[in-house]
Amino acid sequence: MKKRIPRVMSNRTVILAIDSGGTKCEMLAVDAATGEVVREVRHQADSLPAACRPKQNFGGAGRTSEVLGYCLDEMLDGLDFQKLLPTGNVSKEMVEKELARHGLTADDYQPVGEIDGVFYSEAMTWGIAISAGTGTVGMVWPPKEKQTAGPLLNGRVADVVQFSNNGRLLIDAVGPLLGDWGSAYSIGLDFLRRAYREQESQTEPLAEMQAICAHLDAFSGIERKPDEKKLTDNYRHLSHFIYTYTDRSIVASLSRVCGDCAKNGSELAESVLLSAGSDLAESVIRAAKRTGIDKMDFPVLASGSVLMNNDIVFEAMKERLEREMPQARLIRAARPQVCGQVVARFMKLDPINYRAAMLNFFAKYHDHIHNKQS
Repeated sequence: MKKRIPRVMSNRTVILAIDSGGTKCEMLAVDAATGEVVREVRHQADSLPAACRPKQNFGGAGRTSEVLGYCLDEMLDGLDFQKLLPTGNVSKEMVEKELARHGLTADDYQPVGEIDGVFYSEAMTWGIAISAGTGTVGMVWPPKEKQTAGPLLNGRVADVVQFSNNGRLLIDAVGPLLGDWGSAYSIGLDFLRRAYREQESQTEPLAEMQAICAHLDAFSGIERKPDEKKLTDNYRHLSHFIYTYTDRSIVASLSRVCGDCAKNGSELAESVLLSAGSDLAESVIRAAKRTGIDKMDFPVLASGSVLMNNDIVFEAMKERLEREMPQARLIRAARPQVCGQVVARFMKLDPINYRAAMLNFFAKYHDHIHNKQS
């Protein structure tokens, strides 16, 4: 871990939003007065140094203290502020520990649940939200007269239901308990299995298997043994590789390889993505029927790295919903969950007049993304 980094002091108050997930850790620093994006830090699992990563991963790369600390070091390096307002989807204890290394406290830390962050990111107040990244979680957040719902897990509606006092649905590790590690992991695992089976029936190297092996050979986030053999030389070493490196985010990172192969014309990869999109649509359909929200037109907010970045998955989900539940109005999130955490902080700062600050921030964030892309 890096040493404590000196920073500049000013009279600025900065909102620090943290989205720490399964294959990435994303942070956004926003000027609380102007809504300007001060700094953005984002790391995928395969861009993190091996020292940051756990030997075994049961929840995701982003939720380890080491990964959080690594990203915080980068975020706070020379950052100009007087007061820091941290908010996010990780525990206060973890944030407190990492901020303490920089002489900072987390006394004013504001936890924001994953689905709350998704809804806030698009200024939505009810409907069905699906966060299909590595930690796939979906829930219904209906009007007060319909406060019954179930968490959604890759096409299945779980029977574990709990409500907070304000009627919002809560989920506590339901996905891992049922063996569901999210859309990216499911896509990566399905792609790996199908490619391996197809390769076993072929005499020539399969393009999909070559892509998988090349990606894993280049994966930087693990400490390799000196005599470790390259997978591109012999794909049969894959079995030993997967059992040696048990971090599930490695498998989840293969979802991007699957997407690239599909873009290059792979029917195998495309079938994996089409199946994933159909499963996500089934989650919506089951939840809507269970809650009775299907009796009306209702919005469905599609968020998370998979649905926001993979057109094949999104279109497959959209096609099935249009065919089987046309009353569902699918909306593709324009902003990541971390933006919703910023909005939650604005709501806490000024519960009555926060909307103006929120809309100003959305405009500034749009400019920030446009400037990055240009």
